Amino acid sequence: MPDSSEPYGRQRQAAIYAMGRVGQPPAYPISHEDLRVAAKETLDDDAWAYVAGGAGEEDTVDENRRAFRRWRIVSRMLRDVAERDLSTTVLGQRLPVPLLLAPIGM
Repeated sequence: MPDSSEPYGRQRQAAIYAMGRVGQPPAYPISHEDLRVAAKETLDDDAWAYVAGGAGEEDTVDENRRAFRRWRIVSRMLRDVAERDLSTTVLGQRLPVPLLLAPIGM
């Protein structure tokens, strides 16, 4: 069995798959909702409110969740990944890696 201490990549994926074949779930939740429940149980009330809350009636939070559910991860099996390209284009500018911005209102 591959080294499960590897934090990413094919070895880690193979380790999770192998554990699942014998009925052993991963140490950490995989589904978004399970991660959310684990975070709520772990964080104190103030930290949870900061991370999970939104402004006003949280309409934007609800819409963001609906939009996120429309996305799908498409498996790319049997492809050469020896050379990976994480670059992307944002507003016409080529970037070496994806860009993520998070609005913070505090």
